[in-house]
Amino acid sequence: MTALRCAATAAALFATASVRAAAPPICEKLLPVAAVERATGVGPLRVAGLNEVKYGGGTCNYAQGDKMVLLVTVDEGAGKWEKLYKATFKGSKPVAGVGEDAFSAGEALYLKKGSTVVGIGRFVNLASGKPYLDDAKLLAVARDIAAKL
Repeated sequence: MTALRCAATAAALFATASVRAAAPPICEKLLPVAAVERATGVGPLRVAGLNEVKYGGGTCNYAQGDKMVLLVTVDEGAGKWEKLYKATFKGSKPVAGVGEDAFSAGEALYLKKGSTVVGIGRFVNLASGKPYLDDAKLLAVARDIAAKL
């Protein structure tokens, strides 16, 4: 009886550990997995839960296995735009035609529309040494997200 109980407990723990957190609904609304797969040419992708994969600290963490491809963070605090976002990323470059205001900083693009701020961080494909999204594709993804806000 004890061995059976231990086996059942182990099976229950394994099943719990194997369950992945469901992606927030905002991910499917703003940027469905299929759209990221088309833009990057990489697949299959999934939306990993918060910190489920290394560097997966966004609202929507698009990953191939355990490798991050694209991170999207959605912040409903546009009041922080000037003080937090724009002030933090000194040396950033303005980006025209995306939302009400936007800028790029390194491998990321930030946009503001209404009361929402979205950060889009692209990752580098270690095999090729190039980002999964080039500048034009990153801009297209940002415009697509802004249009849905």
